[in-house]
Amino acid sequence: MLGANSFKLNIYTKNLKRKETTLTVQLYKASDSLLLINKSLRKKNLIFIFLNDFMENEKHTFSINSIDKEIKSGTYYQYSLKVNKTAEVYPGSLLGSSFYFTRKKETPSIFHYTDRLWSRESKRRL
Repeated sequence: MLGANSFKLNIYTKNLKRKETTLTVQLYKASDSLLLINKSLRKKNLIFIFLNDFMENEKHTFSINSIDKEIKSGTYYQYSLKVNKTAEVYPGSLLGSSFYFTRKKETPSIFHYTDRLWSRESKRRL
């Protein structure tokens, strides 16, 4: 649909052998007022760290503010940013470097993806 700004997830499949994910969605055009309501429901002041779901039950260790954390493939870790504090996230990968996030009032959530070895830095703010 041309101009679509919303979707509904219908089917989600993944093929581990081919490392491929397929999403089937229905597209919609929502009004501006509905989009504002949706935006107000988004979580704020959080960091979400995701681990590649094609790694089949492997675990990954990373650290936040020098405290080690562990997540399994296909899951995520959620960290709450404190006001006027900086969070150091070290992905724990071979070539990864630390990231620093500082919360200001009503900071949009941050989404970070890692695949364990290379730490693909995909950071998104919504």
